[in-house]
Amino acid sequence: MKKRVIITLSGDVQDPRFRVKIRQMAQDAGLVGYVSLRHDGRLNVICEGAVETVKEFIKELDIHGEPIDVGNIEIRWSKPMYRTKYFCVKCPNIVAEMFWGFESLCRVMDNADKPKIPTIAANEGCFPKISSMA
Repeated sequence: MKKRVIITLSGDVQDPRFRVKIRQMAQDAGLVGYVSLRHDGRLNVICEGAVETVKEFIKELDIHGEPIDVGNIEIRWSKPMYRTKYFCVKCPNIVAEMFWGFESLCRVMDNADKPKIPTIAANEGCFPKISSMA
């Protein structure tokens, strides 16, 4: 039996790569629907498929780590609507996409391994020592 589910993900879920990952997971599972970023930073995942497949998909969405950390998953089941034949990433609000994408990039950059810059004491290695001319 096929069902439709509306999933709302909250937490650190704004990274655009997460939406692409969700799309790939859904396509691999044979689900149809879409994922979109809400103006408040949560994700909506609307999908349709066999009940057991959808339940397994929901379990796979519960990701914890950097940069993705799903804090809460809200689930609402309904009858399938058969409006789409594939699963895609929707971008209904370009301003929100840009804001959350930039915020996510900054978080990734802050957590990246930064190169260690050697410190050089004053006049050590920068300039040759000046000897007095006698």
